[in-house]
This record gives sequence, C-alpha cells and structure tokens, in this order.
Amino acid sequence: MAEERATIVALASGAGRAGVAVLRLSGPQAWSAVAALLKGALPEPRQASLRALYHPQDGSLLDEALLLTFEEGRSFTGEAVAEIHCHGSPLIVRDLLDCLEGQPGVRPAKAGEFTRRALMNGKLSVLEVEALGALLEAETPWHKELGKRSRVMAQEAMVRGWRRQLITILADVEACIDFADEDLPELEAQPWQAGLQRLCLELRQSVDASHWLERHRQGLLCVIAGPANVGKSSLINNLVGRSVALVHDSEGTTRDSIEAHMEVAGIPLTLVDTAGLRHQSGAVEAMGIARARALWDEADIRVSLQRPGGEPLADAHLCVQSFSDAPAAASSGEAGGLGHDDATILIDNRSGAGLESLRRALQARVLALVEIQGLSQALTSERQNRLASDCLTALDEIDHQTAIEVQALHLTRAINALSLLLGDYDVEEMLDALFANFCIGK
Repeated sequence: MAEERATIVALASGAGRAGVAVLRLSGPQAWSAVAALLKGALPEPRQASLRALYHPQDGSLLDEALLLTFEEGRSFTGEAVAEIHCHGSPLIVRDLLDCLEGQPGVRPAKAGEFTRRALMNGKLSVLEVEALGALLEAETPWHKELGKRSRVMAQEAMVRGWRRQLITILADVEACIDFADEDLPELEAQPWQAGLQRLCLELRQSVDASHWLERHRQGLLCVIAGPANVGKSSLINNLVGRSVALVHDSEGTTRDSIEAHMEVAGIPLTLVDTAGLRHQSGAVEAMGIARARALWDEADIRVSLQRPGGEPLADAHLCVQSFSDAPAAASSGEAGGLGHDDATILIDNRSGAGLESLRRALQARVLALVEIQGLSQALTSERQNRLASDCLTALDEIDHQTAIEVQALHLTRAINALSLLLGDYDVEEMLDALFANFCIGK
C-alpha cells in the first residue's frame, strides 16, 4: 500500500533536446516536492505561473519554468499533481529530476503508472485506458480514430447494454429454476429467447469486425498483378511518388515482391509490386510468380494491370490498362484470367494521365471495405476481442433442450466475460499486462 501512495515523477514529454519539456509529479508529496525548489509560494491550483527554480541544497538557479498544480480529485490521476514546464535541455531536465527524486517520498514513475493511477482512482475506465494506448501509438488518422473518447464511450455503453440484457435474461432463467413447481410458462416459450438471438448477432458482428481490425491494424494489402513488363513497377512508383521498384524494358525485371506504403483516406495501405505473370520463366522467376499468386489470393484490394485489350485477372477489384509501358501486342506467354464487369481505368505511366482516377477508385474501395466491416462496432484491443469471443462461445453453448441449470451456467459465464472486458474487477496480473507497453511519464 505504501508503494501505491508514493509520489511519482517523470518526464511526460518526449526525450531529447526540445524547446519545452514537461515534468509531471503525482501523489501526496507532489506539491511539497516542487515547493522545495521555490523561494515563494506555489501558484494557485490550475493557474500557470512563471517561477524561478533553485537547487534545494546549494541554492543555485536551475531554470525558470511555468508551474501548474492540480488538487486531489481534479487531476488526470485523481491525486495531487504538479507539472513543471521547463526549457527542454536534457541537462536541465536531468538536474530537475535529480532534485525532485531526492525529496522525501518521491521516486521515478514506472511505465504507464500515471494512467494506472487514473484507472485505480476511477478517472478512466479500462476501455478508456486501452484506447489511450492505441492513441499514443497512432501513426495514421485511422489509428487515431480508434482512441477517440466519443468512440470509446459508445463502445462501453454498447458492452454494458449487452451485459444488462444478459443479467435480465439470467434473472428470468433463475426464476424458472427457483419456482419450478409454480405455474410458470415453459422455458421454450420464454420471450427472452428472441432477445438472446439478437444479442448474439450483435456480438458476432462486433467480434468479426474486431478480428478484421486486428488483422489490418498495420493497414490494408493492395496487390498489383499482371503480365511481365506491363508497367506494374512504374505504376507503384507513380502512386507513392518515389522510386521504390526498378523499371526496365526487359521482361522479368521484378522477380520478387516489392512493398511500398502510402495512406488512402487516412488508412495505411501496403502496395505490392509482384513478378510478372507468364508461363515461360526461369526457376527464380517462377518462385516470384508463385509468391505473386499467393499474395493475390490474400489481398484486400486486387489491382489487375493489363495492356489494352488484355483480359483482367480473376477476382480483380480494380481493372487497369496501361498504354505507355509496353508494346500494344501481348506476348503469347502472358497469363490471362476471367473477365471483369467493372469499368476499366486507363493510365499512362509516362504522363500520369489516369492516375488520379485510379487513386479515387482505390479510395472508394478502401472506404467500402471499412464500411462493410462495421468498424464502429469493433473493439479496441485483442484483450477485449478475446473476452467478447468468450462471451459469444458461452452463449453459443446454450442448448434449449438441456437442463435449465446448465443454461444458467452458460449465461453466468457470458456475463463474467463481459464484466472482465469492462474491467469491473481487481486483478493485478491483468493490470500489469495492460500497462506493460506504456512509456515512462504517461
């Protein structure tokens, strides 16, 4: 308990040289530790004040900084908090941390400890903590969207709604158990069965969306495939705006898959340039072609690039014809495929004509994928998704032909899984795992 009540301090801004650095303290000695570096009184809570900071032993000037204090119950952690906004010199930061850590009851913060205290003091829910972790790691607008507070609050309301429905259903089932000798309707005729089916459908949609989100957390996969020397490498270079793939007139230049990364509608997209598809090739090129076909099968977006008049590849999402990179006549060794009903996009890799149309088509496909998956229902973390899956598994095991007591047991398991998802319990092991990847100072 004494360890939990210790005052913690850490650099809350980025490490290294910067214009401003923020040092954060939280705990019962937060204010007194900062006061030890002043020759006057602390500023009023929630009022920034420029103050000179002095070494508590020799009285030398450490820095001039903005000070902020937050009273217990009205801070991020729920504890008394103080912040020092000082100059961002690593030397100044180190001197201030040394002086603060030397004050009674003050120690360096552990990774994620400020947020952990916010959770323990009821300032954040478990779902909000996990969303904050996603926000801190966000590299694209798509990732940032996952950490929005409004989205998390809607998620939490959704999960709590599921649990309330299950608790109501369990009460009905237990009533049938407790009053088995009374004149109650038969279990098979209970009205909660239709509600349970609807709830299972919602849960399944959320779990499926969460699985899709987890698989694509690093972005969607877009594979560009077609005959050798049709202009796939040129197309990828033009789309990303830099040279990532070699371009040459000879066939078979690309023998392995080459990746490039870009954003489309704020969502990361990995473009893959594959080996040209043809029947006559050497052993190394044949391996590249086999890999190209495998990537084509697993791609989220398949772009078939052909010469004018060429047949698009089977299962293509976007059909593109290039009329600048290769002879108009297709060689006899090209690999064809099934036809495609979508409109064909014409591009000229030399002039850039048609590239904007392709970008718009890519964006439309990306947005359609996100919309189809119903990501508003997707849960934020692998932990949440696992527990929602556990809940769904328990509900799927309810057989209305089995004993009512067994059905009540499965309902209880499902409710417990949702309780764990919401964090309505106290398990140190879960908390340690939750904060393992947080940075110091957050």
